[in-house]
Amino acid sequence: MRYATTAVLGAALFVTGCQTVSYQGNENSPYYVVPAGSRLVLEHEITIPGDRAAVYIQGGQLRSYWDVNPYYPYCKFEVRSPRDTVQKIQPDDFAVTRAFQETPPVVRAEPQRPDASARLVRVSSLDSDGGISATVFATTMWLRSDRQPDVSRMTCAQWGYPPLDGHLSIAQIRKTLAGVVTLKVAR
Repeated sequence: MRYATTAVLGAALFVTGCQTVSYQGNENSPYYVVPAGSRLVLEHEITIPGDRAAVYIQGGQLRSYWDVNPYYPYCKFEVRSPRDTVQKIQPDDFAVTRAFQETPPVVRAEPQRPDASARLVRVSSLDSDGGISATVFATTMWLRSDRQPDVSRMTCAQWGYPPLDGHLSIAQIRKTLAGVVTLKVAR
């Protein structure tokens, strides 16, 4: 019995090891996380409105929070803190110092916007009534630039339904950022 258990455990470790190797460097895999040392190149100046700390990119276009469809890939380009006035981020080459994937359990109350009523949006898979609810699949990249130290991170995400959906691949992130930011992956 002990040899059978050892054989099964050994086979499981071998298969797991092979799966890890299969997605390393595969930019179409949702399991391949952007490696530290990668670069994000901002192609042109972007403007972050006053009282905001981020601007969104979806489908290669800059968007406001209200114009993002979270069920499609989007990226949130962030500075450390909001200011009363507009913040301009100049074209630059940002180093990715670390990156990770997460599925944060969040319930978000959207603030009331002038042309719509407030609504509560559940984005956690921990639904109390047993139903299916959306999960946020997020990849966060911490950024560094000596010229623009206030730029802090970029989070690329989409809402989805496990097990049908998952994290964005590097290829999907590139498509989302196309024309605004170029992602250069470290090898």
